[in-house]
Amino acid sequence: MKLGTLTTGDTVETTIRLNFLPQWINYVAATALKGLRVIVQGDGVICDLDENGIKGVSGIRRYGAVANSYMIPLSDGLIPGKVVDLVFTNSAAQTPDIYGFSTSTGSHYVVSQRQTVLAASGITINNFAHLAIIANATTDRITIGFKDGTLQEFVSEELKNWYTLYSNETDSYCIDNIEGNIDYVRIIPAADRVIVWTKYAEAGEIM
Repeated sequence: MKLGTLTTGDTVETTIRLNFLPQWINYVAATALKGLRVIVQGDGVICDLDENGIKGVSGIRRYGAVANSYMIPLSDGLIPGKVVDLVFTNSAAQTPDIYGFSTSTGSHYVVSQRQTVLAASGITINNFAHLAIIANATTDRITIGFKDGTLQEFVSEELKNWYTLYSNETDSYCIDNIEGNIDYVRIIPAADRVIVWTKYAEAGEIM
């Protein structure tokens, strides 16, 4: 269903308030939006993305795409009885229509958050469903430990090619762990990197 229409203009914010949380929101925008925040009152922020983060999350298990379209997962199904604010930051003189739909009843949020990893510092991520690494470089060190004990180091080109087994989106360097086969990912970047990690959280859980 159509949820609303964004106000035109670069950096202009539009808030759409709902009394439910849809499983997905989708829209078409010729110029990529600059930001999206989704706040569930009483539970917290479940989505906080900039332009690159939107691109990374929009690719989750997406095997094809309408031109200039974006599709953001927010839950594992329709969650009623929630006061939800969708806050969009526009990027141009455009008025994209925002849609939301669900294919089942849900019980868990899809939480997508940004985090900065400082150069040469390193971070280990576990208990995630999807990970997008913005602007990964061949000099970054990425080690993935799988649940069966396999340990593998990846470079940027390997990540991009591996991800095509899960999605047709290639704007970001992403790791799909929706099936839970990965135990952890260790990232040691050569320069500061922003990552977007996505996980499931039970509805009603404070973020």
